[in-house]
Amino acid sequence: LTADQYTTAVASKNTIGSLIVTGVDLASAIALAADLNISKIVVASGTSVSNLSAAAFTGSYKAALDKIYQSDGTTPVTINLTDVLATDAASMAADAHVTSLSLAATTLTASQYTTAVASKDSTTGLTITGVSAANADTIATDPKVISLTLASKTLTAAQYTPNVASMSATTGLTITGVSPANAGTVAADSKVRYITLANSTLTADQYTGAVASKALTSLTITGVAIADALTVATNLNVAKVYVSAPDTDIALSASAYLTYKSRFLKLYQSDGVGLITATISGASASQAINTFIPDQRVGSLAVFDTSANLLTYYDQLAAAWPKVAQIVSSD
Repeated sequence: LTADQYTTAVASKNTIGSLIVTGVDLASAIALAADLNISKIVVASGTSVSNLSAAAFTGSYKAALDKIYQSDGTTPVTINLTDVLATDAASMAADAHVTSLSLAATTLTASQYTTAVASKDSTTGLTITGVSAANADTIATDPKVISLTLASKTLTAAQYTPNVASMSATTGLTITGVSPANAGTVAADSKVRYITLANSTLTADQYTGAVASKALTSLTITGVAIADALTVATNLNVAKVYVSAPDTDIALSASAYLTYKSRFLKLYQSDGVGLITATISGASASQAINTFIPDQRVGSLAVFDTSANLLTYYDQLAAAWPKVAQIVSSD
């Protein structure tokens, strides 16, 4: 029957089920669908029921909507929902009749902000909480999202994209597999607590103060100025320091060398093989014989001691020439 034929009187007296009513005004279709004798309604025009409150989208309303089709008789009529609760968003967005929705709140969990919700939602300024590392970039690139929190504080460098870095409100992060080229940028991020590196060798320029304080990887630093070598070697995570050519020697007092010995052992020439050596000043005769002369890291030394001590060790000191380059009496 057409809508004009299916009058109120016909509806009240009809005993036949499975009716199809065509040419129905879209605004009247939902009410007409409550008629149990009607199995299908074809509207005269229109494709969607606009701006229905989510609270009204009940089971009976959905059952009614299942009967309503566009004028071609095969395409279902759709609906736009408003004021959808975060807890209902996923189920409502999954409904095939729902083509768009707006949310009652702007904060959702990652499980509530499903792919269907993301595709149908028109609400902007969203904050998504508990986002997995694997989905972080997808959420962060959504133009409707302005902030997110992460479910885990450990992400790979590939997961910690610039978008995630700018959107994430989570602090204390550990970023793994960071390239040397990006180490300085990632380490400078105030939300990052630690980094591990994909390659353990960095240049001096890549080894910034932030990298030094946050890197957990055992590192080799190349191209280091000799004046900075002992400072760079201070970091316990630095295993080797390659000093930039052509420098091969550092001048130190005997006491300073003994203080910095553990750092000095990390220093190598630019080829990574040759040792950086020390020129020692102010060594006592005893120190020279027992400590410095046997040390392959000591290139040369100047001995400064009393005449008595020098006489005691003179033959041994003389035999160590030219490593013992100078002997001076203190008295």
